Amino acid sequence: MPDDTHRGTEEHNTLCRGVNLKVLFVAYDRPHYSGGPIVNLHRLLPELVRRGHEVSLLLLYAGSHSSAKIFLESHGVCCVAIREPTCTETSTRWILDHAEQLQPDIFVPNVSIPAHFAARWIKEAGIPTVGVIRSIDPFYAGIEEEFLRGDEQWRLSGIVCVSPFIESELQLRSVPIPMTVIPSGVPVTEKPAARWEPLRVIYVGRMEEIQKRISLVLASMEEILLRRPDVICELYGDGSQASFARTFAQQSKFNARMEFLGTVPENELTDRIGQTSIVLLLSDYEGTPGALMDAMSQGVVPICRDIPGFVPHLVEANRNGVLVEADPNAVADAVDRLADSPELWQQLSRAAHRTIVKRFSLAHCADRWEEFAKELVEATGSMRKPFVSPAKIILPPPNPNLKAFDRRRMNLVRRLRHLIASRIG
Repeated sequence: MPDDTHRGTEEHNTLCRGVNLKVLFVAYDRPHYSGGPIVNLHRLLPELVRRGHEVSLLLLYAGSHSSAKIFLESHGVCCVAIREPTCTETSTRWILDHAEQLQPDIFVPNVSIPAHFAARWIKEAGIPTVGVIRSIDPFYAGIEEEFLRGDEQWRLSGIVCVSPFIESELQLRSVPIPMTVIPSGVPVTEKPAARWEPLRVIYVGRMEEIQKRISLVLASMEEILLRRPDVICELYGDGSQASFARTFAQQSKFNARMEFLGTVPENELTDRIGQTSIVLLLSDYEGTPGALMDAMSQGVVPICRDIPGFVPHLVEANRNGVLVEADPNAVADAVDRLADSPELWQQLSRAAHRTIVKRFSLAHCADRWEEFAKELVEATGSMRKPFVSPAKIILPPPNPNLKAFDRRRMNLVRRLRHLIASRIG
């Protein structure tokens, strides 16, 4: 069992002794959702509770229920969930009304656009608002334009970047608000659990072509299985290309050794990862690759592309993993090299585990969250006043990069235009 979640540094404990914060996060959820942002909250929020903070989470969920609510309430997090409203204005109002009830010291909108809008009024009460930038894709470009560099009234109080690369990109663009680097923390064990034999190669993550390059992952696995009859390949995750990945695995001539397992419960996934040998990450870019870090924490050796983002700060070629080109033959060559040298695999496995323990453990990352929050609270303390939800909310014009996540209420003119367009179509 992970023991890192119950250990913080003595120096940090002394620094934050007596500082208890009321922290309010917002998140999206759905049944059995295992995306990176919610997995991070499953870990971080109970750890903050354990340290004596009062932690609340507002959940906007799709489907029948919120799985995160069930899990996090059992770990002392106060959760309020609502089926996600159909429009941004209603979601923003709901968040503001609950913020008035909870009166937090820190507000973290996370990946919710309505919560970012709500942050404007919450910040006016002297409550620091903290965004999280996880990637360099168009969605986060929209976040940057609206809430980091846009009109001052809509800017957040501070930003958490999940990698030094993201921080450097924001600094180059002169983002005018405080920022810090805090990766998604990973629970760790004292000893790596990964196995060299039987040799299992896994992919864990979203089944997507854009960014994740799932077709390259599948082609690489097929080339590996062609060369090595002693290897087993497994795929875990969900996404728009999940059906394609499942069909590919089922129809492969190596289907006896290539299995698509889809989404499995988090505890079960952790156990399964601990029985494997090599993890693939062949994306075009990444923020914090949480699944890769989880695997490395158990000593699973990473084979990755050298891509922008967090990977260069996490994987060092031939020290704790292997870096390859975006080519199935290059990936298979790397697997051949590890399969033919158990000593090399063992060396990289131990180094991968040490990397997570020393630099990216949950305890260290929770320390940094506490420190950043404390700095922001101290900076705004004299401006703090009770938060009252505004009687009226007026939102800025929609940002094109956020249109899929910012569904505005239609006024009468827009409704008529939409109705006419649908009938013409």
